Amino acid sequence: MNTFFRLSMLLALTSLLICPLWADSESTKTTSDSSDVTVVVTDTATPHPVSESISTISVITAQQIRENKAETVADVLRTIPGVTLRQNGDPGSPATLSIRGSKPSQILVLVDGERVSSQAFIGGVDLSKFLVDQVSRIEVIRGPASALYGSEAFGGVINIITKQPSVSGVDLTYTEGKSDHQERAFTARYVLPSVQCLVSGSFPYFNGDRPNSDYAGTDFTGRVILPSVKGWELSLFGESYRDLQGNPGSEFQPSTTNRQWNNRTNLELSGKHAIADGQLTVRVYDTAQQMSNKDSAWGTDSLITGKSGVVDANYVRQFGAHQLLCGLEYRNETYEDREGGFAPTLANNSIYNRALFVQDNWMINPKTDLVYGARLDDHSTAGSKVTPRIGINRQIIPNINARASYSAGFRAPNFVELYYNNYGTTGNKNLRPETSEQFELGLNMTLARTTYDFSVYQVNGKDQIVWGPYDDPSHVYTATYTNVGSTRQRGAEFSIGRSFSSFLKSDLTYTYIDSRDTSTDTNLPGIPHSRLALTNALDFFKWNAALTGRWVSGTPDSEYREVVKGRSPAAGPTYGNVPVRIPGKTIFDLTLTYQGKKAVKPYIIIRNVFNTPYEEVAGFPGQGRSIQAGVRTGF
Repeated sequence: MNTFFRLSMLLALTSLLICPLWADSESTKTTSDSSDVTVVVTDTATPHPVSESISTISVITAQQIRENKAETVADVLRTIPGVTLRQNGDPGSPATLSIRGSKPSQILVLVDGERVSSQAFIGGVDLSKFLVDQVSRIEVIRGPASALYGSEAFGGVINIITKQPSVSGVDLTYTEGKSDHQERAFTARYVLPSVQCLVSGSFPYFNGDRPNSDYAGTDFTGRVILPSVKGWELSLFGESYRDLQGNPGSEFQPSTTNRQWNNRTNLELSGKHAIADGQLTVRVYDTAQQMSNKDSAWGTDSLITGKSGVVDANYVRQFGAHQLLCGLEYRNETYEDREGGFAPTLANNSIYNRALFVQDNWMINPKTDLVYGARLDDHSTAGSKVTPRIGINRQIIPNINARASYSAGFRAPNFVELYYNNYGTTGNKNLRPETSEQFELGLNMTLARTTYDFSVYQVNGKDQIVWGPYDDPSHVYTATYTNVGSTRQRGAEFSIGRSFSSFLKSDLTYTYIDSRDTSTDTNLPGIPHSRLALTNALDFFKWNAALTGRWVSGTPDSEYREVVKGRSPAAGPTYGNVPVRIPGKTIFDLTLTYQGKKAVKPYIIIRNVFNTPYEEVAGFPGQGRSIQAGVRTGF
């Protein structure tokens, strides 16, 4: 595979150099019809066609979400190249992701450009808690983006972009399926010339296939676009999410007593104002997240609360061939951990982060764009950090663009790694931030009805924070966090989308990745070498049928289990993480949706059509065949 990787790099580099960087100044960029152009905003914070991006970025549209009948953001991301989604079994169970071999804590999650990643929670953002009923599209940056977004954008960025009120009306959805799997949702929109409002609610429920695997959630969102005030375009957004679920544990260590609830609230006010031929955007938002876990059998009872208050602003303006973006951010985060049960503790800590960033998008000539910028973060625990990036996008011939980029990322230590002190684990206040750098080449082509995207990359990570026991034998049962790890990920990603006709289209993605812990020369756990996904969507009569197949190679992982038997009846066994390998799998999903003019539109969802046994996390079986039926109506 190393030979394959080198040939891929050579192919992409050759495509960049096939034409000189200077071009006839009278030439102009040629693109396909504007109605077919996909516009993105996340990688530069300004709108532009995805084909002209310096980053590799995937876009999931509202239409794709409807066709696949996804319920959560986690469901949506399973077919994206470079993304590995791992869920602990049934719907509603924790689901985190990796981008190009990164850890879940190294991925920044945004909602409408605002961060929901919190330093209070160690395992990354649980994407099963983000419902898609009000999602307009999702943009995924594959690679470091700290030059714009700072900490946590170490390995990539997920930007969940919500719907805006457009026309007045009401939408209702109801789904029923196996194990009392229900999805109920409503959306109400009220649009006037000066004020637009949107209110929505979603109520998922699942009784679970395993004991203690039930899940019930509620999610309310609201948005009001206010009348213009002295040139300011104002918008107010709020969300309240809450759930209650059982944690059934792994098959080796099942639990019928572990219960958990999650709570997330968000309130945001944003404003835009035209100033001196540019646009100023200011946002103020506050996010609070809680996770409570109680297990009567083990005598544990915890409540973790993370709060963040953010003020950010950016200004963008065109100066000839240069589009300049500059901005600032102030963020304050607090952490409270209440541990009850047999080891009661109370921890309270806070951090702040101040940042400045600047970016220039320079159109060197009508066929060549150069984007470069940097961000300075002043973090109260991680210190000052500068993260740069530079990239070029070159149109080789009409509808064929090549790109090359370098980007850096970092992740500041979170509250748990710094301050936690319970159950045999102590924090380390001397931790350094994790850092990454990525080198990437890519090619994007649109030929007739087919779009191709190909990229090769290498990511180097340093100062990886790992958890493990003290070297001192007298502290064999005490563990802490240290900067000892280094990683290297290299890979290739390919996607092709083809519209065979007005009623048949296909999307194929392939991912190869070689991810290694260079300090131990071992494969990174949870990252498969190869992944393939194929989606076919067919419109026939008044129905749409979407069939998705996902193949994943065998995956190295670890499972917590007994490793040493007790030496006497009084001495209990010793447990630890044992290396295992998750077998490869092929999973098919099928949806049928009525698209006629009737007000009531029924649909059918069949997950795991062939009832294939599989795991995404070792010891946690995935859901077997599931059949759901539902209706959607609007007026």
